[in-house]
Amino acid sequence: MSPVAFDLIRPEVAPLRLPLELDQRHSRMRTLCLALLLLPAVLALLLPAALALWLIAMPAVGNHANQASPMALAQLLLLPWIAGGLCWLPLKAVLWRVSRSRQVMIAADRVTVRETGLTGSTTWQAPITEFRGIAHNIRSSLSGTRHELILVHPQALRSVLLHFADQLPQSVIDCYSQLLGVPEVTSRELHRLDPDSATWLPQVRFPGGARA
Repeated sequence: MSPVAFDLIRPEVAPLRLPLELDQRHSRMRTLCLALLLLPAVLALLLPAALALWLIAMPAVGNHANQASPMALAQLLLLPWIAGGLCWLPLKAVLWRVSRSRQVMIAADRVTVRETGLTGSTTWQAPITEFRGIAHNIRSSLSGTRHELILVHPQALRSVLLHFADQLPQSVIDCYSQLLGVPEVTSRELHRLDPDSATWLPQVRFPGGARA
């Protein structure tokens, strides 16, 4: 999942002054809905695995299967492991959403980000001059459409979600651009961003409509 795909930002309306501090997380309600949607698939995998374990635990069935067809017994033994591995995938997705968060602090000359996830937390910093600009991105999903303002870094994983709303006036974009001292870049350039590239040259637009 993209590092800018969080669906909760606090404060919801960030004060347009530096330092700018943002706490980004995933919505618990949406995570619960995701878990409920995945539950039937998990049960469909666990029920055959439980049945296989029950059959293996019965001495008469296990001995008969071993004598009649060792391959069938091997398949019964393998089924719980396969089902457990497949169940771990949706469980990991839910746990990942629950545990994942980002704390962002933007000062006059530097961006500091602390990321927390299943494997622990990491902190990284980058000078504000390292970012290419801010992009107005429109994200569509089953729940609707939202307008995002993203501080774009040459490494996609370091791009930072600044703000999102149902509508995003140009005046808000210009305020963030002037506050951070970075130009506006087109959303097309954002989607073309190469995570491993450090030689990205975007088209930029400064407040007022001038392009560079």
